[in-house]
Amino acid sequence: MKEEIRFLIEKENDRHVLQLIKNLLAKSSLEPVLEDKLTSRALKDRRRYQRR
Repeated sequence: MKEEIRFLIEKENDRHVLQLIKNLLAKSSLEPVLEDKLTSRALKDRRRYQRR
């Protein structure tokens, strides 16, 4: 399941979906590595969105 979540995070471009995934991971206390990866991905997406 971890690999599937990681794959979805990598492929997702919608920042709202990424935020929802982040909230779910934080509440479910899944592996911290996944939460860090999601946070990093969301921040990259946010920067990209702000440049538009």
